[in-house]
Amino acid sequence: MEHFLPRQDAQDLAHLVDVVASKSGAEPAGYRLGGHFSGPSIVALGHDPVAGAVFERLLSVPTLAWMRGRLSLVFSDRICSRGWTEIAQDGHVNQTVLLPISGSPKRLTTNIDAGYWAVLRTCAYLGMIEGRGIQMRPRQFGGN
Repeated sequence: MEHFLPRQDAQDLAHLVDVVASKSGAEPAGYRLGGHFSGPSIVALGHDPVAGAVFERLLSVPTLAWMRGRLSLVFSDRICSRGWTEIAQDGHVNQTVLLPISGSPKRLTTNIDAGYWAVLRTCAYLGMIEGRGIQMRPRQFGGN
């Protein structure tokens, strides 16, 4: 878990983060965040390296402790049926966010940014966070 907590001490966030079971048991298949205040449930699903970078950025959000509902961050290549059972125990999933696939190394930063903002927009739209400073329309990448 400490690998994904770059800006805050792991002890500070330990009560906010539950580890989701993986196939191998060696690496976590994801994390469940929040749930201390009632609210909606979101699953963000993706592959490394985009998913790992998006998850790191989300875990560094300083107001994570005040989020309403639960956000599950899942590595799609590591999840197993036990992990899905852990996520499903919360009940209804209100929204699923599919993170971009990494593609070419040139697009990695763009895909990380797009995935991060997609999750934050979804959280704001469902009322899990206030949403100040979050542009509700996705930014257009590339030109036509």
